[in-house]
Amino acid sequence: MNTEENDTYILRACLNTIYDVCDEIDAGGTEIEFNGRKITLRKLFEIETTAYLLYLTASDKNISEEEIAFVNDLMSRTYSMEKCVKFINQTHMLEGDFGSTTPLSTKILSEYTREHGNDISEKLVKLYDGLGLALMNADKTFAQPEQQAHRDYIRLLRGYLELSAPEEEE
Repeated sequence: MNTEENDTYILRACLNTIYDVCDEIDAGGTEIEFNGRKITLRKLFEIETTAYLLYLTASDKNISEEEIAFVNDLMSRTYSMEKCVKFINQTHMLEGDFGSTTPLSTKILSEYTREHGNDISEKLVKLYDGLGLALMNADKTFAQPEQQAHRDYIRLLRGYLELSAPEEEE
């Protein structure tokens, strides 16, 4: 197994860990309103994680076939280049507040797991960090705008999790 295959294997294992937590929460009857319809937390997490990857892909204004193949492989999708470009353009992802808004699934997962004594907040940040690094490695360009978007997004997640963490008793 080469390094890239090993990294993908590790990322899939991390995704599966988060999916398991989502499934546990969903089993409790959680329904989330998203774009006018009710969906599971797992589905929301999948959508937001895929959107993050597409956001990074588009951040350098150069969407490569290798990046789309990486997203499809990791997220078990079959998106075409055209569908990804259409989604990015329709959502105005690069002009809007995507890169400055904490995903709802991250908020729900963090709050739930903190309340139930199994805080996975740091795992979420590490997952998004690893996803971003692996995506940038997919086409070997490591473009500055992608790197900056990645750093800013990880900083956003860390900031949210620090601000939302319960205060420690002295």
